Amino acid sequence: MQSWLNENSVGTAQKGIYLKTLKKLMLPIPPLAEQHRIVPVMTDADAMIRSLSSHQKVLQEKIETVQAKVLDLAIRGRLVEQRSEETLSEEVLSLPEVEGPFEIPDNWKWVTLGSALNYGNVSNAESEDIPDNGWILELEDIEKNTGRILKREYKKPGMKLSTKRQFSKGMVLYSKLRPYLNKVVLADDEGYCTSEIVPINVKDAPVELDARFVVYWLRSPWFVAKTNSLSYGVKMPRLGTKDAKQLPIPVPPLAEQRRICEVIEALQDICSKLTALLK
Repeated sequence: MQSWLNENSVGTAQKGIYLKTLKKLMLPIPPLAEQHRIVPVMTDADAMIRSLSSHQKVLQEKIETVQAKVLDLAIRGRLVEQRSEETLSEEVLSLPEVEGPFEIPDNWKWVTLGSALNYGNVSNAESEDIPDNGWILELEDIEKNTGRILKREYKKPGMKLSTKRQFSKGMVLYSKLRPYLNKVVLADDEGYCTSEIVPINVKDAPVELDARFVVYWLRSPWFVAKTNSLSYGVKMPRLGTKDAKQLPIPVPPLAEQRRICEVIEALQDICSKLTALLK
């Protein structure tokens, strides 16, 4: 019936159907006694569907809670075991230590984002410098909390674009605009992004870091809450570069960073599969 209604509707923004057209709709009419038997079955089915939808929402919220808790345990050094043979590099040890917001293992160190990463060092690209078919990443292309790319747009011949920021594969892309949306991406290809995204070249950082660990720190509940509190602007709050550089980041030994990321990825894979089953 729904397909028939769609086919016979008129209008664009708000579609409707003429009464004379609706009168032509053919309806199957069973005997009255059978109608009486059908109604309670359909009522029960409708109630069951509503109940399942409610349970799906609860389950999805629990999955998201688990994902946030995993990140919280990871950044506190409580997700994997510490190993005595894993130590910090000389580069990390030489950085000034800062006071952190919570306790971390003894073989970790609190430093600032500005000292551990080249945060804010970006390469701008004008429209004429962007090649045709170049990947253009906008904020709305990124799913909040997950960093999943929802769609990919590419520059078309003759297209004029505003100034973009160039990034390479393996860079961490952090959205400074409305940081509460938690849009952080590990780039899987080179491209050009809006100026509201800060590309972070972890490979050229002053210290050796796993880019995945940086992503998880930027997505962690503590960091999201902190950046939200530091953001300026009412309608379109954003995190300033100076404030970002002064924020702390806990640095574990590189081998432990990698083990942490492997565990997070395994648990996230399980959560993703559970989410898919709910759809």
